Amino acid sequence: RDWTLDRAVFTGSVVGEGDDAYAIIKLQLRGEIHKQEGWATVPLLGASTALRSAKIGGKDAALFVQSGYYTLITNKPGTFDAELEFAVKLFAADGETGFTIPLPAAGATVIGLAVKSEDELDFDVPGAGGLNTTSVGTERRLEAYVPSMSSLTVSWARKLKDNAAEEAKREARVYAEARTLVGVSEGVLTCRTDI
Repeated sequence: RDWTLDRAVFTGSVVGEGDDAYAIIKLQLRGEIHKQEGWATVPLLGASTALRSAKIGGKDAALFVQSGYYTLITNKPGTFDAELEFAVKLFAADGETGFTIPLPAAGATVIGLAVKSEDELDFDVPGAGGLNTTSVGTERRLEAYVPSMSSLTVSWARKLKDNAAEEAKREARVYAEARTLVGVSEGVLTCRTDI
């Protein structure tokens, strides 16, 4: 291979509220260019994100879009460190909020996220090998270790209170009212019941 990506570390936080909310995510990549002569192109991040800044070795990097990825082009062999900052819009559905981001082809991927919330939150990261959540004041934090995948979805929802003990004390009762309409015609009988 002309290049490899050893590690990708995502750290982010949620900005704004409601429909205007989005996540600001910083991506730190460590990679190596193996090609000794000529130019190598390294896809760093999917172009579906809104890139805010890109630095390679602490200096501004000029990236271009190729095959749907922000891509680095270099003729310098050896290791490199890339820092990218981007914004991604949040989705909200059925009481759950989250985002989906494309993942670079790195050997190790870690994601960290901070969400401000008065309520406790349940985080979900499909495919995560490990998931840790902590709370500091009103900030809920997530750290997850994920395998190499093409994209990653992170979502969260308010933690439901455990009412199992109260529910067990109550006697189950069901009340229903039924209305039936029967239609009779030549050779056909139709019934409709609303319960």
